[in-house]
Amino acid sequence: RAAQEVAFGISSSLGTEIVLAHISEERSLWERAPQVAAEVLAQASDHGLDAGARVQTIERPALSPGKEIVALADEVAADLVVVGATQRTAAGTQFLGQTTTEILRTCPATVVAVVLPTEAPSSPPGD
Repeated sequence: RAAQEVAFGISSSLGTEIVLAHISEERSLWERAPQVAAEVLAQASDHGLDAGARVQTIERPALSPGKEIVALADEVAADLVVVGATQRTAAGTQFLGQTTTEILRTCPATVVAVVLPTEAPSSPPGD
């Protein structure tokens, strides 16, 4: 949702169209995936319209969501790609995940990754 807020704010202030995409892995066996994707996109679209953005929605399956998002950005001639990311930790190293990393490394458009902290700090800085 935070990535949507960033994208809608930029889009409405510049008067540009925003393309909301839901890319799901083809190998997913979750039979409700298309229904859930449609619901998520409808809610996001309504939120974007409320924020004053012009919105287009796209849902498609892909073997590699990262590669598909990059291909979609090229297809719609995107100037900016805004993605939500989850910070993960493996073996003590923090990273953003395979899909976000793929987009950051290969997308020809400018990419903004909106990353929220996974947990709140236990105490304010300086305490």
